[in-house]
Amino acid sequence: MTANVESLFGIPLWVIEGDLLEGSLDWALDFRNKNPDGVQMTNQGGYHSKDVNDEFPFYDHLQERIQTLPRCKVVSIWININGQGDYNSIHTHPLIDLSLVWYLTDNQNTLRLMDPLGDMKHKILRSLDHKNMNTSNLVRATAGDMVAFPGFIPHLVEPNREETERVSIAFNLVCP
Repeated sequence: MTANVESLFGIPLWVIEGDLLEGSLDWALDFRNKNPDGVQMTNQGGYHSKDVNDEFPFYDHLQERIQTLPRCKVVSIWININGQGDYNSIHTHPLIDLSLVWYLTDNQNTLRLMDPLGDMKHKILRSLDHKNMNTSNLVRATAGDMVAFPGFIPHLVEPNREETERVSIAFNLVCP
């Protein structure tokens, strides 16, 4: 007798590989230098900029890169810069359809997406030896890559263990 184990109710994850756009990292670092205060959100240490919608100079590049995503509107953009030891605590993006992260440096395999059902899953499901039964996944991205996922997915960014800063630009998108 055989039994198949399948995963129900899959959640989309997009990893859009690409080269780093020339000038994008310098723009983000320059923005921080000119606006050093930032805001406190989920960042534990590090820099989280104010909303940069009006100052963001790479809309054409963004639109070109996200053509494979559902048609959505960008409603907010901000810069994250994490130095050694800095991280972002677990959070979601309520009322947001898609969260998008554009990595300007390698993410060092530190974006952790959590199963939105979390502990609501019964122990038997967590004990199955099946690749689709994980309760969290680390997402690897290199400089230039973009990662998109539904805004309801709990996620965090693990501490930066490197001496170099980890730099990304985050976007919230709402679909019609």
